[in-house]
Amino acid sequence: GVHVGLVHPTFVPTRLATTEGSRERSTTGAQGTPEDVADAVVEVVRHRRDRALVGRTAHLAWRTFRLAPRTYARLMTRRLRQGHPG
Repeated sequence: GVHVGLVHPTFVPTRLATTEGSRERSTTGAQGTPEDVADAVVEVVRHRRDRALVGRTAHLAWRTFRLAPRTYARLMTRRLRQGHPG
């Protein structure tokens, strides 16, 4: 059968993330690397996991979302509006 697994990376510095117009990101821990994400993909595939969270920020975001979805939505809405006029 088909298995679907999700990898949730946060704040991985890549060329795409450093293009013109992007802004500095703050995290709750060290940034992940592309290798960290690749390792998580292999883990999900090899062990048929449903989900892999890459980095401390991903873990904190997932827990907050599961425990307090409205609070999470409010925090993310506020965070996404920072630095964006209007």
